[in-house]
Amino acid sequence: MQRQQAEEKRKARRESDAIFAKHRRKQRAASNVGYRKRNRGKKNAEWAKWFADRLQRTPPWADLQAIRKLYDEAHRITKATGLEHHVDHIIPMRGKLVSGLHVAENLRVLPGPENLSKGSKFIP
Repeated sequence: MQRQQAEEKRKARRESDAIFAKHRRKQRAASNVGYRKRNRGKKNAEWAKWFADRLQRTPPWADLQAIRKLYDEAHRITKATGLEHHVDHIIPMRGKLVSGLHVAENLRVLPGPENLSKGSKFIP
C-alpha cells in the first residue's frame, strides 16, 4: 500500500514539476541501462520475441512504405518540437483483450509520454 501511495505521489509531482520529471527520467534511464547490462540475455530474448511478434503481425498486404512514412513523421516531429514522439499501435500487438496488426491503419504518431502511459492497452 505504501509503495502504491509513493508512486502516486511521484506521478503527481512529475505531472506538475517539469524539472522533477526530467530528473526522474534520467534516474530511470540510468537504472534501466544497468538492468539491461546485468540481464543482457533476458533483454535480448525479449527483443527477439518482440521483433518476431511484429513480423508475425505484419501481413503480406501491409503497405510498408506507409508504415515507414509514419516512423519518419514521428522522427520529424521529434526534431521540430524537441519532444519525443512515438509510433503507437492503436490496437496493441500484444494486448490482453485484443491484438492488432502492424499495418499503417493501426498506427498513429503520439507524444512519447502519452504513448508510454498508454502501454499495451486498447483505448478506443
